[in-house]
Amino acid sequence: MAELAGSRSSWPVRANGLLLVLQAAGLGGIGAYEVYRVDWQQVEADLSLLPETLDLPETVVLPETVEGAEHAVVTVLVFAPPTVLALLAALGFLFLLRAGWLLAMIVQGLSLLACLLLYSAWTPMFIYPVMLYCIVMALYLNSSDVRAAFHVGQRTGLPQVATRGP
Repeated sequence: MAELAGSRSSWPVRANGLLLVLQAAGLGGIGAYEVYRVDWQQVEADLSLLPETLDLPETVVLPETVEGAEHAVVTVLVFAPPTVLALLAALGFLFLLRAGWLLAMIVQGLSLLACLLLYSAWTPMFIYPVMLYCIVMALYLNSSDVRAAFHVGQRTGLPQVATRGP
């Protein structure tokens, strides 16, 4: 009977580990798709037409391909840390490390922050499902089944008495 209870309590932890791997794959896929969409040869050609000075005035309008490349690079840069941390958190869930739960919560916060940064810059459409996924994951990480799996044990209500040396 103890074996059944142990397998039942580990199910939410395994599910969270799988969901974290899915989140890492999704964030990495979004970054890969953004990079794949850009025609880098056209970007290089468009950049070669710009003046060679580094102090461009604010009124210079960059070609659409250069803006697309900028969006791709920014997307990869803001989603790379949560992707790596999500994989580490999934490993933490696999081995039932308390740091896994903490990393998973940090991943959700960083992913939401990345979505807010992208939303303030150019409002890509993929951020809405990512934000919804992060919110649901944060709620699931705080469910009683998941928290109980990482709980060390029942604390005794007795106060600890400090012993004095001789």
